[in-house]
Amino acid sequence: MYLYYGLSSLGPSVQPYLWWKKYITQLQLAQFAIYGAYTVPFFFLQEGYPLKFWAYVGFPQPFIFFYLFYRFYQNSYIAAAAKRKQDLQLEREQLHLKNGNLAHKLNGSANGGINDANNNNSNSSICTEISSNGGSKKEL
Repeated sequence: MYLYYGLSSLGPSVQPYLWWKKYITQLQLAQFAIYGAYTVPFFFLQEGYPLKFWAYVGFPQPFIFFYLFYRFYQNSYIAAAAKRKQDLQLEREQLHLKNGNLAHKLNGSANGGINDANNNNSNSSICTEISSNGGSKKEL
């Protein structure tokens, strides 16, 4: 852990080599879980050790640190990965829509326009619109 902090303080040129930050956090979580598992029997089986010290300071410490490190791990890695996945999915959808519209326009232009059911070119300069007076068509 201290090696990581020392290396990260050397600046941005070292940052690409610090890919193992996530694994240090996992090891620290394991450390606090083991420490917490050790603390429980030690608390009940101790003899001659100042009980008040362990009851108020030492006993809750591994559980508090585990909670804090787990929150950090969850926010930094689990939530960040979910956000990256969601952003990637959104980007793919936007790219698909953009490419789909672009391909549709290019296809229509390359084929001389998109033909409607009557084999009329719908990209021609004459467009029709149904007016509100009786449903007759007018040219634009």
